[in-house]
Amino acid sequence: MPRRSERTISIDACSWCLRLPSRCAMLILMVLPWSVAGCRWPFCSVRDPVPFQVARCRELTNEGEKALDKEAWDDAARYFEEALSHSPHDIDTRRLYVEALWNQGERTRSIQALRETVELDPDNAQLRLRLAEMGYATGDMRTASHEIREALEIKPKNQAAWTLRGLIFEALNSPEQALADYHRALQLDPTNQRTLFLLAELHYRMNRHHSALASLHLLSDTYPPGEQPIRLYELEGLNYLASGQYGKASRSLTIALQQGEPSPFLWQSLARAEFMRGEPMAAERALQASLAMQPDHPASLELLQQIRITQAQAREFR
Repeated sequence: MPRRSERTISIDACSWCLRLPSRCAMLILMVLPWSVAGCRWPFCSVRDPVPFQVARCRELTNEGEKALDKEAWDDAARYFEEALSHSPHDIDTRRLYVEALWNQGERTRSIQALRETVELDPDNAQLRLRLAEMGYATGDMRTASHEIREALEIKPKNQAAWTLRGLIFEALNSPEQALADYHRALQLDPTNQRTLFLLAELHYRMNRHHSALASLHLLSDTYPPGEQPIRLYELEGLNYLASGQYGKASRSLTIALQQGEPSPFLWQSLARAEFMRGEPMAAERALQASLAMQPDHPASLELLQQIRITQAQAREFR
């Protein structure tokens, strides 16, 4: 291969040097945008600085959350309002603002704020669920039904959503559909105490006492020994009574009355259990306790009369 002359090499070097300023200018133009953005090189690990408005929104939202923890609803609402003035589309801040308004008692404003938040994030199942809860709480079953349907389409395996849909169906007088939804919820969380309670309550109202007792026994197993709630014993006693298991009814109702809030209805229920298992004296004592709380309690007066007639008839046959 022929050798290049020293003159040719010298000319090439000079040509490259002449082009050097333009190369430097191009390099500066490449690097400048990254420097303005807060990073010296495209491959550096330093993040872009958070815009002031976003940072201020986060700061105020944190203060609002602290106020929520202290149940200072007015202060919380003010913090969130100011935060949203800096970043109006911040979903987390909007969600917390909704809760502050709700706890203030501003239910109409709270629901409206949540509707606007759902419009910003329509595929958020939790926002839809919360709007359904608010609709249910305020008796707006149209909103509740629509939003719970949307929530379940977005997230079908949402246990809380199936439970709420059961409550909505109960309110719409569709108990069979409510039962189906409670069972669907329990498939996702078999030991959920709230759902088991709702299922047992509904079975009791539908006069399905054995099914109610089965739910109550499952519910009882979810608590440590001796820590079952009073309402569980009340429901257990009432279902035992309705199914003719009077001894068990007496035991459960006695526990409920001893540990909970006595009522004429519970005293009268215990009296009926005692009477039906052949203990008229114990029944009369329970009725006396009922009538001491409410002297004109109709069911207690009726049962007392029935007991006395039965006792009189028994004396005649002796």
